[in-house]
Amino acid sequence: MVLVDATRARLIDVARVAEATPQAEAAAPTLPPPPAASPPSRGPGAGPWVLVGAGAVGLGLMGAGLGLFAHSLSQAEDACPGNACVRSQADRAQPHLDDAETWRTAAIVSGAVGAAAVIGGFVWWARAPRRAPAVTVSASVGPHGSTVGLSGSF
Repeated sequence: MVLVDATRARLIDVARVAEATPQAEAAAPTLPPPPAASPPSRGPGAGPWVLVGAGAVGLGLMGAGLGLFAHSLSQAEDACPGNACVRSQADRAQPHLDDAETWRTAAIVSGAVGAAAVIGGFVWWARAPRRAPAVTVSASVGPHGSTVGLSGSF
């Protein structure tokens, strides 16, 4: 908008004049401040360690299963010495052989699952995002010279 005065012409920005008036300030909507961004976590938390612990339990169960497998085989050998059995001895050894097969399968499965859990927990921990340490640089000049400093947390 152009105002012409008797001695000069002036260009006035109408939008700025409207913003400066009290009515415009009262009518302007106020937006809430944006939510503060939460800093990224410092690491993966307890999840990977829970997984590693569960894997360790699985590996422990594998050891127990192998021990029970060996015990069942020992009982089968006691029922049939020298692996030369007659029918009556074989009938007594067969339940022990079945138990040995069951314990061997349980040991293999729990060992595989336990090892996968331990490896998965360590991979999760190693690949988890971590917050970069804050580093600041400062410089100062004093009466006895100048200094430059580097500080932060690592």
